[in-house]
Amino acid sequence: MAVAIGENPDENQDTLAYRAIERVKQLYTEANFPTKLTENEVPRSKLDQVIKEAAKASQMRFNVRRADEKDLAWIMESAYAGF
Repeated sequence: MAVAIGENPDENQDTLAYRAIERVKQLYTEANFPTKLTENEVPRSKLDQVIKEAAKASQMRFNVRRADEKDLAWIMESAYAGF
């Protein structure tokens, strides 16, 4: 992806990955997309319920990387923190 957005293909993979992520973040910000989850969207008091429901969702079967409730909790906390 980084090469597709103009990065030097001779850079190492870690550098390219970092630059691609930073560019996507920049695009989100420029487009005024939300960059974090708020209490108004998902109250923390409902977080356990959301995580449990997400863990049981049929779409979870198709994830390449399996995620348990601990993983989903980390994802949700990261979403509250934003970028």
